[in-house]
Amino acid sequence: MLQDQQLQKEMQQLLEQQGFQFIDILGCGGFGSVFLVYHPELNIVAAKVMLNEDFNEVEWNITGVLNSDPPEACPFIIRNILAKQFQKMTIIILEYCNCGNLFDLIKTEKEISIPVIRIIIRQILEGLNYLHSKGIVHRDIKGGNILMHCAPGSGRIKN
Repeated sequence: MLQDQQLQKEMQQLLEQQGFQFIDILGCGGFGSVFLVYHPELNIVAAKVMLNEDFNEVEWNITGVLNSDPPEACPFIIRNILAKQFQKMTIIILEYCNCGNLFDLIKTEKEISIPVIRIIIRQILEGLNYLHSKGIVHRDIKGGNILMHCAPGSGRIKN
């Protein structure tokens, strides 16, 4: 536990050295940690930080393939903005999705309407189709890996 806290502190320090301001921890696991951070040039983004020994070279290659297309090519794929490897750790900066994941949405919402379910499923399928067109197979599709996002300015007033 103490070792994990020390590692997270080192990860946060590395992000701060790169000009990122720590906001929150979004998740931790065997893959490393994901932080919500702010950068003056990038705004609010997610930063995935992992030890180099846990870094998967395939992920690095997929990042290159997906970033070769403009973001408009498929709005249903989270874009990696940049990636940098350091002596001990690797940082991948990616778009931040502000509404959690599909698993949590299903857990917390008592009832999701059929039209909303249709929209979500269509977007997931379009994202998978795009990945497959690039020769990429996801291999871990689950609710926790489907991130939800609500664009700024799309809020609505409830009566």
